[in-house]
Order: sequence, then C-alpha cells, then structure tokens
Amino acid sequence: MALSSDSARGAVRARYRDGMDEEGLARVRRRIERDFGEPRLAFPGLAFRPIAQWSGDPDDQDFLAISGGHEFRIDHTEGVEQTVVFVADQLRDDAIDQLWRPWPTLLLLDDREAVLEPLLSEDLIAVWTTKAGYRCPIGRLHATFGSLLT
Repeated sequence: MALSSDSARGAVRARYRDGMDEEGLARVRRRIERDFGEPRLAFPGLAFRPIAQWSGDPDDQDFLAISGGHEFRIDHTEGVEQTVVFVADQLRDDAIDQLWRPWPTLLLLDDREAVLEPLLSEDLIAVWTTKAGYRCPIGRLHATFGSLLT
C-alpha cells in the first residue's frame, strides 16, 4: 500500500526530528563522502565520536565530527537531514579554502556559473541548491550534475 503524500511528509518530518544515533551518523557519513570524495578535494574522510568520551560528562550526548584537521560539534537532537546540511556547510568551507574558489559550482548553458549551497528543503530534505533554481539531494551531487560541475 502506497503512502499518501501527507503520510510521506509525516515520515520525513519524523525522521528529521528523531535525533541522531549511530545509524543516522552512518547515513550522514555516506551522503557526505559521496559528494566530497572527489580527487581534487583530497577529502580526508569523516568520523564521528561521542563528545562524552572527551568531556567527562556522561550526559553530553552530542557528537564530534572530525574531517582532517577540522572538528565541530554535532547536536544529537537534530535529525539526519539537518545534520547533513550542517556537515556539508562546514566541509564546503574547507573545500572553498582548499580550491580558492566557490565549490560546488555548475557551468550553465550560457557559460555562467551557479554556486550550490546546502539547505533543508521545504520537504525537509538536505539538498544542494542554487539561486538559479537547480537542486539535488546532498549525496547525489555527482550523479545528478556530473560534467556540469566545475
């Protein structure tokens, strides 16, 4: 039996609100690694560690995201989709610093470039989007835009 669009949206919202666990972090890592794992970025990978391991506070349920020399806190109350947006935004800054130019960008038909930015869509899905209206789910960047990426 197919879900109605209202039921599907409810399932997405529940997934967005449920908070973060190890399985959710694995989904975040897979999606991020698919988009950032291109040779020119020399992406060092992404790992998550419970902050309680370092803080000494057993009640601290947040996670530490580690990618190369970059470390940042992941709020355990956020769902997978919001966490994907947050991590993509953090690592996008690293990619821009490494390449000395905006990343990721699309080459449009009129030879203009459109910069993609991570955000949470109206359907509560983590997406790359441009002001020109192009978008795709985070984790599908290369599969969606392929040779249009610069």
